[in-house]
Amino acid sequence: MRDKIVFFVLGAVLATIAYTIGDLETLTAEDEITELDHLRVNELVVKEGIVVGGVGTKPILITSTNELAKIVLLGGHLSKIDDFRKIDNSPALSLEAKDNGAMLKIASHSERPEAESALAVINGEGTKFESALILKDLDGEKGIFSD
Repeated sequence: MRDKIVFFVLGAVLATIAYTIGDLETLTAEDEITELDHLRVNELVVKEGIVVGGVGTKPILITSTNELAKIVLLGGHLSKIDDFRKIDNSPALSLEAKDNGAMLKIASHSERPEAESALAVINGEGTKFESALILKDLDGEKGIFSD
């Protein structure tokens, strides 16, 4: 009986040591970026978002939440891979879909645009879908809506 207890305790100690060593490797790899030349997967599930492009490129952002799905193409350059939400203020094109509609939006700047155009299909009152074309610049806003 004593041998069984000794082997049990030694096994637990070895398992704990192996787990700690394996966990240290993942802890040190958290802040690193691994680049691969090619990657092929059958299915990829991403929880928050995807950035296509690297430092110095014009990135594409793909995000999804429980409220909307969105793709944004930015005309600015990505300066740091960790800070992809802070792109230099440049033209942007976005496509988003929600429960009650979808919109294609073009803006002269990603923050505080001088000019914007939007083409949308919206179910605002819950009865039927309507089309909208909205043009906005520093002189004002004009819109065409179907009824």
